[in-house]
Amino acid sequence: MNSKKYYKFLNYAIMNSARPYFAFNTSLEQIYKNFNEEYDDDTNIFNQLDYQIDCIEGKIESEFGQFFTIEDREEIDKRIGYEKLAFLKDKLANDNKFYNEVVKHNKLTSANELIDKISEYKALAMGLGLVTNRAIEFLKNDYFHDREVEVISCKQSKDKKIEQTKLVAESDKILINPAFEYKSCISIPFFYDSKTKTVALLLYSSKTSLKNIFRLYYDVNVIRAAGYEVKEAVVVLPKYQERKNARKGHINFLVSEYANYKKSKPTYDTKKSFSESEIQAIFIKDPNFKYSSKGLKKTAETNVKIIDHINSELSAVEFFDKGPTKRDTFPFKKFVEIVNDEELLKKYSAWVNELNENDLEDDLNLGNQFYLSIVEKLLPNYLVSSKVILRLKLQDLKEPNFKSRTILDFYENNKIALNPDIENYYVYKKISEKDAKIIWFDFEGVTLPIPIIDFNKPYNQLMSQTSIIKTINNEIYNSHDYVYDPKNYDYKTLIKIIDDLYDEEASCYVVYNKSYETSRLLEMQEMLLYYHEKSGVMYAKEYEKIAEKIQFIVTRIVDIAELFMVGSHGMKISKSQINLGELKGKYSIKKIEQYVSSNKIKLNHMIFPYKDLNVKNGGMALQISTARALDVIKDNEWEQEIIALKKYCHNDVLAMIMAFDLAQHIIKSPRRKEYINNFEKYKNWD
Repeated sequence: MNSKKYYKFLNYAIMNSARPYFAFNTSLEQIYKNFNEEYDDDTNIFNQLDYQIDCIEGKIESEFGQFFTIEDREEIDKRIGYEKLAFLKDKLANDNKFYNEVVKHNKLTSANELIDKISEYKALAMGLGLVTNRAIEFLKNDYFHDREVEVISCKQSKDKKIEQTKLVAESDKILINPAFEYKSCISIPFFYDSKTKTVALLLYSSKTSLKNIFRLYYDVNVIRAAGYEVKEAVVVLPKYQERKNARKGHINFLVSEYANYKKSKPTYDTKKSFSESEIQAIFIKDPNFKYSSKGLKKTAETNVKIIDHINSELSAVEFFDKGPTKRDTFPFKKFVEIVNDEELLKKYSAWVNELNENDLEDDLNLGNQFYLSIVEKLLPNYLVSSKVILRLKLQDLKEPNFKSRTILDFYENNKIALNPDIENYYVYKKISEKDAKIIWFDFEGVTLPIPIIDFNKPYNQLMSQTSIIKTINNEIYNSHDYVYDPKNYDYKTLIKIIDDLYDEEASCYVVYNKSYETSRLLEMQEMLLYYHEKSGVMYAKEYEKIAEKIQFIVTRIVDIAELFMVGSHGMKISKSQINLGELKGKYSIKKIEQYVSSNKIKLNHMIFPYKDLNVKNGGMALQISTARALDVIKDNEWEQEIIALKKYCHNDVLAMIMAFDLAQHIIKSPRRKEYINNFEKYKNWD
């Protein structure tokens, strides 16, 4: 159990979205590592910065706090996030006594691992800073233009922030970045209006979710318990922008008393025509908006103001009243009671040596995967598994039945199912076409919370690199790796990407999960259309030529992932071309690579194991490119990063070819008949 001076929203959120154990026992470093590295949403890389900052501060204190002097602590309190890492770096370089203590206690490797993250964390902080600074300008110049605004510096200790907040909280000022504390629970909202008694949360995207309401529920309760009145709770968020209206570096803001109360972020039918204001209303579930359809009106009309959700203890969403079969949730008062009672804290911090279906739920959609820590201890053979198959296993352990046992038998015995008609399947036939020129490629992106160039929406990835490998009859005859400097991006970069990829002799373009590459290509076409129509920097013939190339590529894309996709995340064993039982419903390119490596399968094309690369996944590549876009990575360092980025992206493309080699390996296997029999056997269970 970790002893804490202050408990933050992070602790409270984890307690209500996973086992309480993880809120009190897991180190901040482990907490961050347990968040999904597969970014299902471009905003995640920035929205998880809070966890990364906590990770930095917690790691520095736990590993090196004992070596700091009083003067060191005063200095480090003035710094935030990545600046604390820079302080650690300076101490190691210039303080021999400190360095010797770190070496003596075998902490040097840990220190260097942290220091290596300076650029990454700085980029994330600067990215969010772009939004934060503009939001503060919006408050000062527009929303509160006739009011006095006081910004409380983040570059001081929490204790000093709390004291400064107390000094001015009773005035009529707007306090930005205040800090409130009640019985070791600390709240740091975006602003507190001491005149209207309003608390605000700053969001970094135009979409809202239950998590935002829950954060304000926590903030409001801390502030009220600390003795301050709260009458209103709002979110400050960037307004939604259509692509045609997006301009480099520009965002507008909205202050809303409403937020979407669903766990997942709201969506809309992109095939229908909606105004910017209607899309924004959908994103916050504004019940007062005049929607264009009854369906949209119905989904929003039951929503209430954020403060009403809070005052009713989130009763409208039944967050704290889920029934006896669901995981325990904890109202704020209960949380305060627990963290201030030694016996209760000990009780809720205890490890429970069991795994149940509730452990697979993420009630606030934080993206956490704490359940994997439990699986690793109790069901290690299911560490690689879709949640659907893992849930089936848990149900079977509780109440076994013939159907679940039959399905689990396939996965637990690492069987393989092969569709006997796979060689007639379009994807396989297209890639196998004799003497055809096959183009294999992969994109990696860069993103910021504000538009990087005109007509680039916030968080909408621009392509920062592509690797291309060309084959004939499965033999490589050409390859290129391109990196496009995010610092110097413009519309000409978009044109170059298409020109680099276009090959008039291509029979097909192969990707893994085509929705990503297809979407990015069509977005490039749309951006270039606006550069032609609105900016006038492209002639009509120039645009038409590049648009034809994009359509040429898009219409020839085939998705090799289709050879390994498994129906219903594994439940439908024979709804696939190849089902690798060992992966238990998973089929990402990384899992395919791990399957080949762990089984020591020798194929014509082999890759570097991702764990041995400097850039190990798409998230790392995205962070490096983002750091360059913000000029955190300077020219000399960027040249070194280019080498690592190219190697990673090239490896991703080679992994696709390896995946096709694996498909051929299975098709030609002496055990082919067995694999086909498995397919036929489980057809009856789909």
